[in-house]
This record gives sequence, structure tokens and C-alpha cells, in this order.
Amino acid sequence: MRKEIDPCNLELFERRVARHEQCSAKYTIALRAGNRETIPMFVADTDFVAAPAIREAVLEAAEYGIYGYSVLPDGYYEAICGWQERRHNWKPNPDFILETPTVIWGLSMAIQTLTEPGDAVIITEPVYAPFAMLINRHGRKLIRNQLFLEERRWQIDFDTFEQQIIDNNVKAFILCNPHNPVGRVWTIDELRQIGAICARHGVYVISDEIHGDIIYSGYQQHSFMSVCPELAPQAIVLHAPSKTFNMPDMKQAHMFILDTELHDRIRAAYDMSFISGASLIGRRACIAAFTQCDDWLDDLNLYLEGNRDFVIDYCHTHLPQVPIAHAEGTFILWPDFNALAAEVGIAPTDVNNWLLKEANVLLSEGTDFGVESAGYQRMIIATQRSVVEEALRRITAAVAGA
Repeated sequence: MRKEIDPCNLELFERRVARHEQCSAKYTIALRAGNRETIPMFVADTDFVAAPAIREAVLEAAEYGIYGYSVLPDGYYEAICGWQERRHNWKPNPDFILETPTVIWGLSMAIQTLTEPGDAVIITEPVYAPFAMLINRHGRKLIRNQLFLEERRWQIDFDTFEQQIIDNNVKAFILCNPHNPVGRVWTIDELRQIGAICARHGVYVISDEIHGDIIYSGYQQHSFMSVCPELAPQAIVLHAPSKTFNMPDMKQAHMFILDTELHDRIRAAYDMSFISGASLIGRRACIAAFTQCDDWLDDLNLYLEGNRDFVIDYCHTHLPQVPIAHAEGTFILWPDFNALAAEVGIAPTDVNNWLLKEANVLLSEGTDFGVESAGYQRMIIATQRSVVEEALRRITAAVAGA
């Protein structure tokens, strides 16, 4: 990775774009919750314009002027597999990829196909809120394994994890790799421990790797399938360009299923759903992202790493009552506001509302991500450094005025 950001890319990252009139979900919600000056740092998309190659591909596809039914463009699967090989050191077979509209849709399909109503599915909390929602809505039994914090690094309690699997006859585990919201990039050893436990007890592993391209210096994301290929008969990996390249509205994601029998099971359920894939514009954008944007992504990671370091350093100096574990990847931080809540005289469950009313900053409520996460907030730092600084300045002023 380069050590300095290309000036052209830096200008793109620093460019502020008004999004209130764009039907942006996070800005519309923030406007309704607060006002036009509310800083939204709760939805996991970015405030960066797309990479030039992606914008060019979108414009070229749009220029056709006819938007009828389409088939997959040449080079689509090759682009996806080439990206995995370059960025993540493994190369999936194009024949074992299924296109899905979103990673969440793929997770839903996997849960429905691999488990039965009443089956237990385990997750490691705090974790992305829709995991628990999907399990509950599909009538499965939700098992919560709690991560623990040790020396500013969130860890998996593997002994408890395995015992919970045994006690509840767990059928599937949804892995968040890297982990949202705590920012952990799981090591090879950790992934192998997960694989060994799940292999011993016949547990399917559904690995959500949507944040796998946002990785900071000194860390390497490893796809679960690349580390535990022997688990192919009981593992599915999901990935998408949406977080990395800020294109979730393109409805463009994919599933890697490397076992023939498992692939056929998922494929049959997929066909029964009559779901359609992305638009031609989305597919063209995906190809451009995965074939022309390596340097842009290297610069993006440097910029986001700078944002991470800025927040951690700022809080250490000006908000020491808000400790933050050192994120290794993702553009998400998981600050602990419990001490701040005690200082200003509010309950941990009131932090989110207090930040909105007193600082005009909208974060995500911690308990949405885990039952033991009161006082924590999810903070999205994928925005301009000036916006990050202003949000922290507002919080500092709110504390001083409390």
C-alpha cells in the first residue's frame, strides 16, 4: 500500500457533496430526527463520490438509452474472482458464484436453506443488527455469544462459543469477517479455531465479508473459505462491492459456494425465489470496481485510517471518558460512552438521544447490536475529515456544557 494519497484521489475524498436532495437514507433519516445541520454517522455508507472508473462505466452504460432485460456482461465473474485473488489471496471458481441483490438477501437465503424452523443459529455480539433480526424472523432460535474486550481488542470466547453450540445443537453460525461494529480483522488462527469447532459439530458457517476490503496497515483480511477450504461442504462466503465503493443502491452482491452439493441446494432455492440479479449498470460498475480501482482503494484505506487515528487521538486528548478499541478494518468505530453518561448524569440507554439533542450528532444505538451493549455507539467515519472533526468538537462542547 502506498504511504501517500494521490492528490487527485485526496481531492475526491475531501469533496463535500450535498446529499439531502439525493434521497440519501441517512441524510433523510437524520433530517427527520434532527435538522439539516445534524451530522449523520450511523448508516454504513460513505460520503465519497465513486471512483472515476466506476462513474465512467455507469455513464457509458446509461448512454445506451435502452434499459431492457440484460444478461451477464463478458468478464463479470472473472472480475470478481480476480479481485479475490489480488486482494485476498484466494481464487474462487467462477462456476460456484451466485449473484444476489444484497448480502442480507444472501444471508436470508442461506438461513432458509441450511436450517429448519426452530433450529439454533449462533452469532457473536455485538454484531450487525440484521443478523439477529433475520434469525428471529425466520423462526430460528437465536444464540448470542458475547465478544469480550482485552487490551483494547475484542476477542471471541471460544470455550463458551463451543459449549453454546453443544448445549443448543446449533446448526449454523453467521460470521462477520471483518467484524461490524468492533472493527476486528480475524486472524488465520482465529478463523481456524472457528472452523475446527464448526467442523466438530456439523455447523454451517455463513461468512459475511462485505467489509473485507477496508483493511488498515498491519492487517490482512482472510476469506474464511481460503483458510478453511476443507469446510467447503458446510460454508458459504458473501461479498459485495457496495461498502468499499459506495454503491449499495446498485443491488450488487455475490455468494461463493465451493461445494457442488451445497451449491446445488442453494441454487435450487435461489431459482425458486425468482429473484433477478443486478441491472446492467450495476454489473458494469462492479466490473470497473474490481478491475480498475486497486490504487483508488489503497488511497481510500489510507484516508480512512487517518480518520480512525484522528478520532482515537482526539478522544484520548479531549474525551478521555470515551475509550475506543483500535479498529483493524471497516470504516466503523465502537466508542464506549458509559463513563461519559455517568459524568453528564444520564442512563447508558439515553446516550444516543443525548448526543442527538445536545451535540446534533446522530450515531447508532449500541443495544441494536447486542443486548449487553448499552452505552456503546456505532460511529461511521467514512466521511470528510472536517466532518469527523466537527462531530467530535460538538460532542466535546456538549460535555462541557452539561
